[in-house]
Amino acid sequence: DGINDKGLSVTMSMGLPMVESSAGGFRFWMIVRILLDTCADVEEALERLQGLPLSGYPNLVLADRGGHAALVELHDDVRAVRRIGPGDPDGLLGSTNHYRLPGMETRVRNRMRQSVERYEAIERALRPERIDRAALRGLLSAHTPDGLACHYYKEWLGTLWSCLYDLTAGTAEIC
Repeated sequence: DGINDKGLSVTMSMGLPMVESSAGGFRFWMIVRILLDTCADVEEALERLQGLPLSGYPNLVLADRGGHAALVELHDDVRAVRRIGPGDPDGLLGSTNHYRLPGMETRVRNRMRQSVERYEAIERALRPERIDRAALRGLLSAHTPDGLACHYYKEWLGTLWSCLYDLTAGTAEIC
């Protein structure tokens, strides 16, 4: 995950946790790095993704200072994208550890209960008209099923960190 000096943020959750891809191509850590190093906004990032060979199952949330965002669900070279922009009545994107976009349903192999609960927590906690720093902090720090923090490390599933990016100020709060 990260934010660059142009105000583009790229965050990642795994769409198919604990499943290894055998396809050749860039893994999520290279994808995130390439997008942050070479793109200024969501549009450039979506264009750059089109030309990259991909291997793996990440869900990426892209956002920029201009108020544009996109959820990109990747299954090797199969991609589904949902975009939003300023004034969009559906001005909220969220992602946990499973696919949700149309066209990706057949690729779901293991929709874990914790991932579904975490997505439902996003839907309950956030509405475009009431998103503020306190609501976001609360969502990131509350434990499943009320929030996104999930600590099942013995089962190879868990929140390693959470970040709250301020794209206008260019800052990150990391927990």
